[in-house]
Amino acid sequence: MLVRYLNNKAITRIQAAGVIAVIVVAAVAGAIFASPLFSPKPQGAEKQEIVVGFTISKSGFQAAPSDDVWHGEQVWMDQVSKGGGIFWKPSGKRIPLRVVNYDDQSDMGRLSSSYDTLITKDKVDALLSPQGSTLTLAAAAVAAKYQKVIVASSVCGFEVFSQGYTNLYGSFSVCTELYRPVSTWWKQLNLTRIALIWQREPFLATDRLSLLKYAQLQGLQVTADLGFYSTETNFIPLIQSVMASQADVLDIEAYAAPAAAIIAQAKSLGYAPKMIFSFSMVNFFGQMVKAGGNDILYVTTPMGRFPRISQPVDYGLTLNQFLARTNEMFPGYIPSSNALSGYIAGLILQYLIEQTGSVDPKDIRATALALTAKGGLKTAQGLWGPTTDGSDAWDTWPYVGQVLPNPQGQPELYYVWPNEVKDRDLTSPFPAWSKR
Repeated sequence: MLVRYLNNKAITRIQAAGVIAVIVVAAVAGAIFASPLFSPKPQGAEKQEIVVGFTISKSGFQAAPSDDVWHGEQVWMDQVSKGGGIFWKPSGKRIPLRVVNYDDQSDMGRLSSSYDTLITKDKVDALLSPQGSTLTLAAAAVAAKYQKVIVASSVCGFEVFSQGYTNLYGSFSVCTELYRPVSTWWKQLNLTRIALIWQREPFLATDRLSLLKYAQLQGLQVTADLGFYSTETNFIPLIQSVMASQADVLDIEAYAAPAAAIIAQAKSLGYAPKMIFSFSMVNFFGQMVKAGGNDILYVTTPMGRFPRISQPVDYGLTLNQFLARTNEMFPGYIPSSNALSGYIAGLILQYLIEQTGSVDPKDIRATALALTAKGGLKTAQGLWGPTTDGSDAWDTWPYVGQVLPNPQGQPELYYVWPNEVKDRDLTSPFPAWSKR
């Protein structure tokens, strides 16, 4: 468990490892504990702090993407500190933010227990989600049991937002609409045969459902629909099935490590379809660069405002400011849209608390739905305002990008569609491996 007191004095420096300096009370068995456990805090004008809790996956299948989200959360925490805390309407002043988090080790049982502890023992006011739809399903269930507001970062699985929870909000739109713009683009390019290799996980299963939905609406043919489990590492048989299906597009929906492995194994077979497409490129870009190197060049991906469409905001940092602050805090770190979503999730929670002057989920919900009715909040990620299921009402990924060589020859994300945001031409078809 990590406890951070965040006010205008607590954060003094950034450690070499890129972790915000903290006030540590004790360290036992690899965990850091605050002592003693505090009693419930007053909720009116006399309230002295806002306590937010969440878990981080420091090991297991969510460790790498969780690290991206954690980078973004730290940027938010740093911003709150520099701003003097969170504005508390009942007192008319800013009060400190205290953050409590645990390592869930990507384990559902450990995660559920941790969120129970955050609520019943640590007495948090509100929660942020863990990384990913699988773990967030468990965290949201605990939050609903105790009626604590929870804001989900980097979560777009339909299963998460179809439970009827009224205390849950997401920084992303649900991925059921992910392929609406992409399928239109494929049809324009006459790429009509799509083969899908997907990891069996709720977020990626939602991607699959979106592909099947919009392929049918656009008259595209899904020539292969091949799922795999997280423990699998040999993708040659799946790739050979895709090759036999004569697909125009190989669509890889997986976390960074398996996505990079599928691309590498396709290369080993000399397989280069007309296009390789993967949501992993934008969601886990830094990890994909580390895992795949130049092999990820020319892969296409859905895109939102990240990484270069920086526009004025109503609240928080602009995208350019977020990227600059991330670079200052974590030199050498390559951010992804997941890092931005971690920042946005914290920002959303802060906004809802500040505007409502309460941490009661019914009060927060009234504020959130009223925001949507007014046209949403302009953030670095785009417009945000929840639908009745809690997910973002505005499309998070309306554009298409491609990984192309930058002037230094390194992989970089560029917009290739539509024309109003395009900053590079699409390289098509996907170059043969022997010619790269």
